[in-house]
Amino acid sequence: MKSTAAPNPRDRDPLAADASTPHTGVSPAAGRWRRKAFAGAAAASLASAGLIGLTTPASAAAPCGNGTLKVLGVINDCSYQTPGTDYFTVPAGITSVEFFVDGAQGGNGAGVGGGSGNFGGAGTRVRTTVPVTPGQVLQVNVGGTGSIFGGGFNGGGNGAAGTGSAAEANGGTGTGGGGGGASDVRTGGYALTDRIIVAGGGGGAGGNGGSFGAASGGYGGPGGANIAGGQNGGSGDNGDGAPGPGGGGPGLGGTGASTTTGGGGGRGGVGGGTGPGGTGPFSGAGSPGFAGGPGAFGTGGNGGGAGSGYLSGGGGAGGGGGGGGYYGGGAGGGGGGGAGGGGPQGFEGIGGGGAAGGGGGSSFSRTPATFEGSFLRGNGRVVVSYFS
Repeated sequence: MKSTAAPNPRDRDPLAADASTPHTGVSPAAGRWRRKAFAGAAAASLASAGLIGLTTPASAAAPCGNGTLKVLGVINDCSYQTPGTDYFTVPAGITSVEFFVDGAQGGNGAGVGGGSGNFGGAGTRVRTTVPVTPGQVLQVNVGGTGSIFGGGFNGGGNGAAGTGSAAEANGGTGTGGGGGGASDVRTGGYALTDRIIVAGGGGGAGGNGGSFGAASGGYGGPGGANIAGGQNGGSGDNGDGAPGPGGGGPGLGGTGASTTTGGGGGRGGVGGGTGPGGTGPFSGAGSPGFAGGPGAFGTGGNGGGAGSGYLSGGGGAGGGGGGGGYYGGGAGGGGGGGAGGGGPQGFEGIGGGGAAGGGGGSSFSRTPATFEGSFLRGNGRVVVSYFS
């Protein structure tokens, strides 16, 4: 009979059974099999010896601070899911822990889903094993997802507001999303320079350009996501220019950060030239959008401001913020304003340009690690795993 080797308890993913937060790495089915096989064997052995009973998720315990402790046989997972700062205290006898760290998603641009694909970019996932000392206290920071305009906790840059009709039409679809915050682990004095693991956040998406009558504005660009893996953040996409002569130009995407420098901000879109209908009293060029801000150490850039439409021209949209990270991503440029129409009442105004998405933040680890794109949507997460 062919023998079957016992599965390695380290060869599993603590998030694999959480269907609400899909991710890369071990598949849910494989993760469940490995955990059930290992847990069943370990629990049966220990239970027969009268040492433990079958375990269930426990409430927050001392090692996890305000996080949640889940015990599966001899495997202990401290899970931190709420944006903000918490702490992990190394239990007695523990000299090595494994971290699964996910950065937060960037915020969607306003009006997402209404024909526009301006979704915020996903963050990065970092997995690494770290040597520790019993009693050592590590700070855990969980990144927050960006919102419309607001950057996420832990370094997400702000999105910019739309202007004119871009701010008013369809509930204000011209505002860019804020960048997603990084998730990190710190030692020592818990400053930015004390970070030992950083999972970068995704870039915020650009807003949609304002329309006027039948003249539609350009769509905003998605935020930068770390799709290919690696430590650098992904760059944001350009916005779309408004169709037709005199339409506002698109903002250009912010670039993703590297491990040595922040991402660059994207250029603002050009203002639309003279609109159709001749050179009547309402005719005039829209103003250009503003460039997005660059990323910095630990912080994403703020989105570029929107250009104003000339009278009846549609307003440009606001750029998306850069994601937080070891270095923050550059922000997206704002869309240019549309031209005003030259007809007697200015009815021939042209739409404003869509804004660009911000770039994602970079990631980092002091110990050998794997870096891949995170499939988490919304806030980041940190899981600390150790044997008891």
